[in-house]
Amino acid sequence: MRILLIDQAKKSFREQDTGRWHFIPTHLEARGHKVLHVTRGEWKKFLLHYHLFKPHIIITVGPVPGFLVALCKRMGLISCPLVHDWNDYWTEILGPKHGLAKIAFLEKYSIENSDFITTPSRYLASKCEAYGKKAHLILHGVELNLGLKPANLSGFSVLYIGELSPYKRVDRIIEAVKRLKCELYIIGEPTKELQNIAQENENVHFLGRIPHARIGAYIRAADICVIANDQENLKMYEFAAAGKAVLAYKGRVSYFLTHMQTAYITEDLREGLVALMRNATLRRKLGKSIKDLRVYSWKEIGDKYLELLNKIIKRH
Repeated sequence: MRILLIDQAKKSFREQDTGRWHFIPTHLEARGHKVLHVTRGEWKKFLLHYHLFKPHIIITVGPVPGFLVALCKRMGLISCPLVHDWNDYWTEILGPKHGLAKIAFLEKYSIENSDFITTPSRYLASKCEAYGKKAHLILHGVELNLGLKPANLSGFSVLYIGELSPYKRVDRIIEAVKRLKCELYIIGEPTKELQNIAQENENVHFLGRIPHARIGAYIRAADICVIANDQENLKMYEFAAAGKAVLAYKGRVSYFLTHMQTAYITEDLREGLVALMRNATLRRKLGKSIKDLRVYSWKEIGDKYLELLNKIIKRH
């Protein structure tokens, strides 16, 4: 099978070491299929790539690639099936910078004019119904080396992993740890804004980017792992696989996690942090319960995606 993937990445999936659209195409290639990845810098050449590669199917990710290819499909410029992976809350993420109306339009057009929709989000799957589309729910997977020796984190350790863009609301957890007897470790490329917010906090440590192969060591070492914004994200599944006590901002995480059963979910992260710091029994209970949740490997997720692609091509 020849698969053309077009997304918003700056680098090929082969140059990345983590993320949904690193693991899935890597698995598809391992299964013997050909994947051509059109990255951001190649968008203008999409039709050239399409005609030269002659894909059996196209997968788009993100509002701009989704709109571009859906428009070409509607104009009759492409004939193969088009799958759009609605993998994030793009209007919320990109809207403040590029215009809410513009991104909302691109996102809606991508959904309405693609042949098939996949998503890792139960929330977005339900939202698809408002557009009159059925979404195929294919969750995020996990690939963690939990056999590593735990990283050397001092004190009562609180861990955040991921992007440090304003949308991720890492500022909330930085504010929450002020004057508390804990150490906040932040993995990800730091921004000046967050460093300025944290400059009076001696207990905030920016660790920078850590290779994905080493992330398991930091998760193992943490006492609490944090999800600071209203989002179902990949890290939620990684924390579950590791059996860690999770402190999460109240909202869409509730599609997967349950307050006081598999996570501490609250709008007041400081209140939740204090509650978990004081109660080791609760931390152990949450960690044990979240580990019992069904979490898939990226190999399993890749096979689910491949199964769907095969069904689509057979029907086309």
